[in-house]
Amino acid sequence: MATATAAPRAGGRAGHRPALVGTAYSWGNNATGELGQGNRANALVPKRVFRLLVNSVRDLSAGTDASLALTTSGAVRAWGDNSQGQLGTGNQRASTAPVAVRQPSGRGQLTGITAIVSANVASEALDRNGNVLTWGSNIWAQIGNGRLDGPQHCPTGTIAPGPANVCSKLPVAVVGPSGTGKLSRIVAIGGSSDDDLALRSDGTVWTWGINVAGELGIGTNTGPQECKPYTNYAAVGCSSKPVEVKGPGGTGVLNHVVAVAGGSDFDVALRSDGTVWAWGSDEFADLGQTSPAPGRCYDPFAFGAIPCSTTPVQVSGPGGVGHLAHIVAISAEPSAYGLHVLALRSDGTVWAWGVDDKGQLGNGHSEEYDNLPSEVVGPGGKEHLQHVVAIAAGGGFSLAKLADGSIWAWGQNSQGELGIGTATGPSLCTTAKIACSLIPVPVKGPYGTGHFDRALRIAAGQLHALAVQLPAARLRRRLASAAGRRRLLAR
Repeated sequence: MATATAAPRAGGRAGHRPALVGTAYSWGNNATGELGQGNRANALVPKRVFRLLVNSVRDLSAGTDASLALTTSGAVRAWGDNSQGQLGTGNQRASTAPVAVRQPSGRGQLTGITAIVSANVASEALDRNGNVLTWGSNIWAQIGNGRLDGPQHCPTGTIAPGPANVCSKLPVAVVGPSGTGKLSRIVAIGGSSDDDLALRSDGTVWTWGINVAGELGIGTNTGPQECKPYTNYAAVGCSSKPVEVKGPGGTGVLNHVVAVAGGSDFDVALRSDGTVWAWGSDEFADLGQTSPAPGRCYDPFAFGAIPCSTTPVQVSGPGGVGHLAHIVAISAEPSAYGLHVLALRSDGTVWAWGVDDKGQLGNGHSEEYDNLPSEVVGPGGKEHLQHVVAIAAGGGFSLAKLADGSIWAWGQNSQGELGIGTATGPSLCTTAKIACSLIPVPVKGPYGTGHFDRALRIAAGQLHALAVQLPAARLRRRLASAAGRRRLLAR
């Protein structure tokens, strides 16, 4: 999931008003049909997602090469790559248009869902009972079903079924910490590149999946189990069942958490006091420290030791002074390209850290990385971006939704990720001269008309973006009136 906002406080619940709904749009890369527009052509401006009814979408999530939508009925639609079963349809057929995620039994569609996450090559859903369902690749135990050997295989190309193809083509329930029953009392979910996160109603965080860089936050990167999907690489730490993230320094447990997010081999948590904490790989400065994390994790895929933290560390403040504070939302992108973090402050400003080679930090310039939070500048590179109410970090780009319903984007644009009608600018970043924008630019309206307005939700994937647009005011009143009549009739 590329975006994470503050979850209900521990023990809390959402209000009684019906959830707002709107129409789904997508833009950017479409090589595997991840835009859901019925084709594989890139879109340089937002276009309607195919076969999703007008004003029927509550939320969206963009992953590496796939996307998910949560409908008004609590059902889930998926589209894009399906090589690892990440569409949850019971097969490996990719789809350029939305298809229904199936029930665990394979009969009928998945319903009763309240939150969704399209991650790297796996997907998550939270149901109304506080249980988590997952599907897709399981080579690093990231579906949390208590198994390292299945339940199924998703062979790709000529590779025979084996550990490197373990997957689930249908949703499975994440097991409880003991390996039995179901993980329960969950209020929010998140995904990293190869591990998943769940926030419990008591403010604690639970993780499962790979642990090569300390992503599980349990004080070690060598267990509690071992995953070895590739014969030419050493086994690495992992967990097929949820484990609890430890507290700072490995003492106690991380608590008072209200939101979680994950990137490429690292995870981030927002606490109720407005502070941000991170753990896992610090190879690309994603933990927001004044100097690289002091820990070292041996990573066979990096052919050596990398800086890491196996327990949560607090993100430093701008310029390395104190710590980042007054944060109300966090976002990271769970693909191999997800190497930066966004944080929204209570004053409506956005702060970013991590890799900045494509201008994704929005600070007006491009560099290898910035290990400390820097403020996203305003339009034209002047002052700073203001009145932001939602954020979404993509693979090499970023999105922000303003209070007026507009969407602003910055960073990589080589696949049209910024939604500005071109993939050749407005700037060029890195020695490869990749199209990008070093400063926020407004996303165009549907089909290139004006600027996008009435945005309800935003989501950013590896190379594509999604948004839900609210209906016009007159239609909103009609929908609200109809909903009121239905509630009265149901009494």
